Amino acid sequence: MDNLNEVFTLFYLDTYEGVKPSFESLKENLKALKRAYPEATSRYLGDLMGTSEDVVRRWLSGKKKPQISSIYLLYKVLGLYGPHQLFYPTDIFISKVILSKALSLKFNTRSEFAGMVKAKSIIDSFESMLSGLQPTVSRADFARMHEVTEGFLMSSYSGYCERLSIAHQARLTDLRANKKKDLVEQFAVALGKVRSRKKQWTIDNTIQYLEDPSLVDGFSSSELYIPFSKAKKRLREMDILRKQKEKDRKWQV
Repeated sequence: MDNLNEVFTLFYLDTYEGVKPSFESLKENLKALKRAYPEATSRYLGDLMGTSEDVVRRWLSGKKKPQISSIYLLYKVLGLYGPHQLFYPTDIFISKVILSKALSLKFNTRSEFAGMVKAKSIIDSFESMLSGLQPTVSRADFARMHEVTEGFLMSSYSGYCERLSIAHQARLTDLRANKKKDLVEQFAVALGKVRSRKKQWTIDNTIQYLEDPSLVDGFSSSELYIPFSKAKKRLREMDILRKQKEKDRKWQV
């Protein structure tokens, strides 16, 4: 930090005019910040930096140049990585502030920077789903989440779309496999109820006694046949095991 202070002090105060940070750039960036975050008033920024509202107004009017101590306070409260970022081109400056998430203010969705926020939100969702932090969804559902079209997603984020499709298909495959395993267990329990009520061991009868009937959603009758057959086999095996235990207990007596 000491080195950064020394370097930026030289850069801000003691270098050639042609390469000094442009104070005009800082003014424009602070005005843009107000357009993006209407609550980022002179008073708000002054309070964050521990200075008066009037001082910030003088910066914006061009009547006063910020002291280097104020520059350091400002970049920190905005969540930037260094004071030089205060002088970036406006679009880049605003994007850095948005990415930092240091301002807990309401964003103006009607500002010229709205697309920037939309893009960040979309990319964050893609990254979250692809990293497993959030369940994947279909491309259509993803588009609805962000109020855009599938065509827009494909034209603007084709790489992300392809990766999401692969990840979502893999997730659906895993869910389906796990669901089939659950079906065997649930069918076995339901079959016991069917038997106790002296009804036929059919798929339809068994489904009626499932604790969670939604387990069969999305499966055709032919797909249900295998887990149903496995459940019947498991129930019979449990019967044999139970009888064997009863027999063992009799011998022990």
